Amino acid sequence: MYPKVEYCLVFNDLESLSLKLLSSLDVSLQDLSGNLIAIKMRGVHPARVVDFVNELSKVYIEYELTEKNRISSNTMRFIDTQLQDVTDSLNQTGHQFSDFQSQNKSLNLEQESKLISSDLKKLENEYSIAERKLNYYKSLNKYLNNSSHFEKVERNLQNEFEGDNGIKTMIVPSVVDITDPILNNLVLKLADLTSKREVLSYSAKENEPNMLVLEKEIRHTKQSLKENLTNLLINSERDLKSIEKRLSDQKKLIAGLPKIEKKFINIKRRYDLNNDLYNFLLKARAEAELTIASNVSNSQIIDQASLLSVKK
Repeated sequence: MYPKVEYCLVFNDLESLSLKLLSSLDVSLQDLSGNLIAIKMRGVHPARVVDFVNELSKVYIEYELTEKNRISSNTMRFIDTQLQDVTDSLNQTGHQFSDFQSQNKSLNLEQESKLISSDLKKLENEYSIAERKLNYYKSLNKYLNNSSHFEKVERNLQNEFEGDNGIKTMIVPSVVDITDPILNNLVLKLADLTSKREVLSYSAKENEPNMLVLEKEIRHTKQSLKENLTNLLINSERDLKSIEKRLSDQKKLIAGLPKIEKKFINIKRRYDLNNDLYNFLLKARAEAELTIASNVSNSQIIDQASLLSVKK
């Protein structure tokens, strides 16, 4: 017979327990640059304290890597939603194009409309890119002006140029075919600075020198981004109006073609546009996946907690 043993079970409230553990935790900077953080914890059970500190350090590193990958992850989610719609459209226009060609084998439509169709496709691609750029600039500028912190931009900025797809994330400019190096660098820099501020806020107070320097750099970067956006908005609106005029002239030219040729050009144009967009999204998604796969955390554990380091 085993001796009779009584057990006492205590069910803790998660929030209360978290506050209790937080009160016994001491996180401090070991140098002014904030490159070295020391974590200390008080407790009556040494093994439990050691496990908690080690797990906290692990979660901290995982969180930093998650923040580092956030833009790429958001980009992939955005691309996935667009790919689903584009794939359906591509399949539909592909069937229409094949059926039309099968029904009109005797007509040399490909050769007759090649030049006009090529010019129209080029203009529509230019218009689509210019429109996406303009709407991206407007969205980014709107949230920068209305938000006091860049975190709100990251949480609320959505791609209005693609409609309301329910995704409210920060998207890298290159995903919408914006290759302006200054804009790309400023957006990435601002996102990186904001992530650093959030991580540093767990161990540094608002009035500490390193936090003040970081806040100043964030304000300067935001101001540079706003100035850059002002010029981009002006140029983008001018380019869009120019393309609209050329596109209108080209459509008038097509309107004068026989009915069968107009129908062929319209079907082929829709198919080519969907196919080009599909390939572009696949390439952008592969680039985002490569970025995530190659990222590593900037933090590492120098001295892991152990029972040998416990002080009584």
